[in-house]
Amino acid sequence: MSSPRLFLRLTAICAMASVITTLLNTQLVHFYPAPVTFQDRVLLSTHSVYLFRQWVLWLHPLVTLLLAVGLYQAVRATERGWAQAGLLFGFLEKGLEFVGQTLHLFTVNLNWRSAYLAASTAAERDNIERKLALFADVWNDCYLVLWVSYALFAIFFAVALREDPSARWLRWSLYLTALLTAVMVVSDYGKQAWMAAVLPVAYPFGMTICRLFTAVFLWKKSNQVTV
Repeated sequence: MSSPRLFLRLTAICAMASVITTLLNTQLVHFYPAPVTFQDRVLLSTHSVYLFRQWVLWLHPLVTLLLAVGLYQAVRATERGWAQAGLLFGFLEKGLEFVGQTLHLFTVNLNWRSAYLAASTAAERDNIERKLALFADVWNDCYLVLWVSYALFAIFFAVALREDPSARWLRWSLYLTALLTAVMVVSDYGKQAWMAAVLPVAYPFGMTICRLFTAVFLWKKSNQVTV
């Protein structure tokens, strides 16, 4: 099997893995209590389902980044400019997501939250609580970068696929997820919470279907590679 074909198949498998990580990410939240207070959030570090979801979220940007590289590889011969722009924003989104999730998993949960639960004095707990609050504020504002980067990634690749009849469903699913992401931005940063009513169902469905279409598209493209 030729190396380009093998690589595209690897990215197709990663795209299918991203379907699984997307489903786990969006559904596992129903299997542990939603935190209300600061103490609730600290205790999440002792919940096995929550920690498993953190590992899924750590793996997720790795497979979705290879998905993006696969899309670039599949369309770069005819749409290099659009594909390069899409890949650039894919790297920005997934790189930030991977760094952020690494900090969540190790620094926040396995270090600070564990240290808070083991602390013997109020001063120790207050110090850790300030660090956790600062990290939460900074990370929450990083979501704007993540969401805008994903929307641009999806739009640029959708444009790159406009002349490929085999990518029709993938193209429209990319536009759909870009639209849903824009709704999240306006809802959260534009203080228009009423727009978010559709997101708990529509966003997981849209992202899952988009990644499934991507896996199918990349596998088909691998079969078209000539030695």
